[in-house]
Amino acid sequence: MKEQLIDIYETTKRRGDTPTRINNMEQLDVHFVGQPFVEVLGEINDSDYKVVFINKDVGDIVYEHTMKINHWAKVNRKWFTNYQIKVYKDGKPLYVHDYNAKGKRVYIAVDSKSIGDTIAWFPYVEEFRKKHQCEMICSTFWNGLFHKDYPDITFINPGDSVENIYAQYTIGINPNEYQKNKKDYRNIPLQQVATDMLGLGFFEVRPKISVPKRTTKILKKPYVCISKHSTAQAKYWNNPNGWQETVDYLVGQGYNVVSVAKEGCDLDNVTIINDTVIQDVINILDGCEFFIGLPSGLAWLAWALGRKVAMISGFSKPWYEFTENNYYVHNADPDLCTGCFVDETKEFDKGDWNWCPYHKGTPRHFECTKEITSKMAIEKINEIIEDTKPEVDMGILGKKDFDFLKSEMVLYNKFFEPKDNDVIVDMGACVGTYLLYAVGDVNFSKYYCIEPFPKNIKALKNNILQSKNYDKVELVECAINDDIENASFTEGSNWTEPIKETTENDIKVKTMKFKELLDTYGIERIDILKMDIEGSEYSILSKRDNLEIIKDRVVNFTGEIHNNLFNDVQKIEMIDSLLYFKDNGYNVVFTSVDGIDVTKVVSDKNKESLDYYKQFLFYCIREK
Repeated sequence: MKEQLIDIYETTKRRGDTPTRINNMEQLDVHFVGQPFVEVLGEINDSDYKVVFINKDVGDIVYEHTMKINHWAKVNRKWFTNYQIKVYKDGKPLYVHDYNAKGKRVYIAVDSKSIGDTIAWFPYVEEFRKKHQCEMICSTFWNGLFHKDYPDITFINPGDSVENIYAQYTIGINPNEYQKNKKDYRNIPLQQVATDMLGLGFFEVRPKISVPKRTTKILKKPYVCISKHSTAQAKYWNNPNGWQETVDYLVGQGYNVVSVAKEGCDLDNVTIINDTVIQDVINILDGCEFFIGLPSGLAWLAWALGRKVAMISGFSKPWYEFTENNYYVHNADPDLCTGCFVDETKEFDKGDWNWCPYHKGTPRHFECTKEITSKMAIEKINEIIEDTKPEVDMGILGKKDFDFLKSEMVLYNKFFEPKDNDVIVDMGACVGTYLLYAVGDVNFSKYYCIEPFPKNIKALKNNILQSKNYDKVELVECAINDDIENASFTEGSNWTEPIKETTENDIKVKTMKFKELLDTYGIERIDILKMDIEGSEYSILSKRDNLEIIKDRVVNFTGEIHNNLFNDVQKIEMIDSLLYFKDNGYNVVFTSVDGIDVTKVVSDKNKESLDYYKQFLFYCIREK
């Protein structure tokens, strides 16, 4: 025992700060490495030294000890306490030390090889550093996840020696060792294990995790990541049909399902990522729509990357896991046995793969997850899908203008609707309202999205990504006009401004003729041609060659005529051009912008009517 005490004494001294000299006779070594420690050093004398450890936050004495010189005292507890240490010599005050880590070296060890535990606990290392303004040294078994995003922390490997530190704390779960954990880990959220150890109020924090440069093959989107494996059978989804029925539902919704578990996957219709390093898994998770898994490290990793998680569990309780973006899937039947992991009367046995403290070997073995149905999981998945629908980017449009465009897109579907495998050419896409609200989830073959106005392009790009089939969308940033070669917009123009010939200080845009567009992109067949191009329709529809092309290649043709931009002769030309299709196998309908049928009055080409309808919609529907 003597030799063990000497070893502890020498190791602690070596790791602490230089002792503080009180006078010519005494020095004090005070630090908080592992536990608060005080050693009185000096020439041997007969004095008694009383050391009192006080919790300043509540004013209580945590521990006190009377000793001789060249002895030490320390408190058994290992979690952070805002200490004041008082030393008395023969009953008289000798020294007072208030805990103050500012500018000092502090070492925090995250003592778990589990990636989930590490992700749960590590962010509080940074919170401690910021609160105490200390020089932080940290060791984890997963340093590679964090070091790029936390430049103010010095990372070392577990077991490395650290010199001249003021304080040290070890974050971990230590069952039945009361001095190492402030509270029983089974009574608090997993992240609170760290905040209790470091003296921080509990609040949920996601760590920043570096996403490395992609080394894996880019997966077809949209995809959902799953992992059906964990570290104990009690954590598994033990319903024999649950996973496959859930996968089948996801596939039916148009998702690719990707398993990122290192153990592989035996499910049908799943892409399996085998033998990937953690960097590849991070890349894959970072690109997924959401994650479905168990209470495991991969669920915590997906959450840290900002993904929503459907966590299927009967092993723990919802409050034990992360709560932000956790769509917890469980069976809430009060008669079911659930939550054994957080039952403080039972100790989890890591060595027993089939651990089940109440019902092992009985028909109720693992009933906590056997009774979780795929329907329960699918309900949570649908919540995620609804909650992950991104906000539409309105760009420079005000809400009133945007809502008008939305209503107009519904009118475009009044006489024909987009169908699966259609080729769609959207001339004048604006910010993508036709794609989002008229086409929606239709599984089209190809969609050409054509827009020249620079102030619309950014919003259009964002909204294209919201399409279920965004990978089939071709964005063409140009104006379509057969009369203007050097097109531009006036500086300061709005989203309804027509293009014009370029003059000085204009916003120049690329221009293509109608046939040039079709030839450039090899468009031989068009199921729906939508044309809303702010007056440029005249340059196209006034030319017989273009009418012949549309007749030969286009099934259904719709758009808006901007009569307010045309003179009387041009207005008549527009009507004649559209009625050309009536004579060539199409049914032609005209409506006002609010959906009223005005076919007769427009077809009659009455000047008063054409002047009244400053804009109107047209529909050319090929007859069967």
